[in-house]
Amino acid sequence: MKKILSSPLDKFQFFAIVIILILLVPLVLYGYIGIFTRYVADDYETAGALARAGFWGAQQYWYQTWSGRVSFFALVTLVEMIGIQAVPFLTAVCLTLWLVGLFWLFRQICSHIDIKHPILVSWLGASLVIFVTLRSLNQIHQILFWQTGLLTYVTYLIFLTYAAGLFTWRIRNSGQRPATFFDLLISLILGFALGGFSEVSIALQITLLVFGLGLLFIYSRVSFRKKARGILLAALVGSFLCLAVMALAPGNSVRMADFQTRPDFASLLLNSLKFLFTFLGDWIDKQPILVALTLLVPVIVGIYTAGEDRTRLESTARDRRLTIALSVSILAVFFFLWSGFFTCFFVMSAPPPDRALVIPQFVMVGFLATWAYQCGRLLSQSINPAQATPRFWKLLGTITLSICLLLGPIYASARIAGTIGESRTIALEWDERDAIIRAAVARGEKTVTVWYLQDLNRLGDYSSDPDFLVNRAAADYYHLDSILALDKE
Repeated sequence: MKKILSSPLDKFQFFAIVIILILLVPLVLYGYIGIFTRYVADDYETAGALARAGFWGAQQYWYQTWSGRVSFFALVTLVEMIGIQAVPFLTAVCLTLWLVGLFWLFRQICSHIDIKHPILVSWLGASLVIFVTLRSLNQIHQILFWQTGLLTYVTYLIFLTYAAGLFTWRIRNSGQRPATFFDLLISLILGFALGGFSEVSIALQITLLVFGLGLLFIYSRVSFRKKARGILLAALVGSFLCLAVMALAPGNSVRMADFQTRPDFASLLLNSLKFLFTFLGDWIDKQPILVALTLLVPVIVGIYTAGEDRTRLESTARDRRLTIALSVSILAVFFFLWSGFFTCFFVMSAPPPDRALVIPQFVMVGFLATWAYQCGRLLSQSINPAQATPRFWKLLGTITLSICLLLGPIYASARIAGTIGESRTIALEWDERDAIIRAAVARGEKTVTVWYLQDLNRLGDYSSDPDFLVNRAAADYYHLDSILALDKE
């Protein structure tokens, strides 16, 4: 990076830096708005369980009465131990960790291929994938500005990204040697810990590991086969152990009582497949600008950053293998996405909630961006991007990309910035109400009446019924007998 900043920029470097900055602006704005995040809905329940039963008691309570998401409940309880003061920083911290982790993963991958400007390409890829993923989703409030949603789904993707980066790093540095006991142990632990965030995550994770092992079976001559196979097998064992722990949780029966009766297998299969095609079609139909960005930017990057010597047999053979792998992975991604949807229909007898779609969306965007980049690399073998590309196509590409950037991240930045005032107002109201409740507790009061906050992250708030689950959880959190809310006059 120091070399990039100290030397004159070529056209691609200037292009990449501009695109990276444009893509980072909405992510920075998301991190800033996260400062105004406060407890809402389920956050009170996890905080109340900690106040009532302590760390280990809370783990037992959730496992017995709700679900086997052991990793999520352990993590959210640890965060609750810090207190409400941690919540405003979670969004910025998670986005930063996610961006850095994805950059590291792409940087490891770039080290395996003949590519110019690997650092810029890695930053550009990370920024693009995260931006498109988040902007493709409807309920962004429940994903980034709600502690429960953030720690359930986004945190899983962060850990998964770092785990993939660690796997790639280990393979790159010592791939020809068999996996050590330490490698196997870490992989087993990670497989177990990562799977325990949600039913969607464990289903997708197992599918991903099986696909990875299948690729190693097909490409049996790769130098890192033995090490990779051992690591993936250990992670798969850990994932199945986690699945067993989640499936055996007594809380599942309690939670499923709120769901509809589970349909037969044929209906589960049909409904999940229908939802998969709806999910794919809706993204293309409702977010064409984001789809275009996901394809256009990587193609341009692939054309301009392919290795200088495109005639080398080794480079051509490597690209051919990668292309075959990507072609096979189309089917794998289909099953990867379907497995998560099928699991949701099996567990909940309903489609996954909108906030859970961040996981399949991330997978789909990452796959399409990688596929588009490889298309650009293949195109670069037949054209010279500096000389052979006709002016018309350069002009058309520039205009198309400019429109996509204007209607994509630039417009998104303006929209996101426009919500800052409302978010700040709600946070100030929450803080005022919180201070009133704490003052009442300090006076020894056991029942408190406050006002209802409208549109609190689109998740709801206290109600006028003291027995409502959020009211009861908030009462536990504040150490009250009851709490209720009325409309503010």
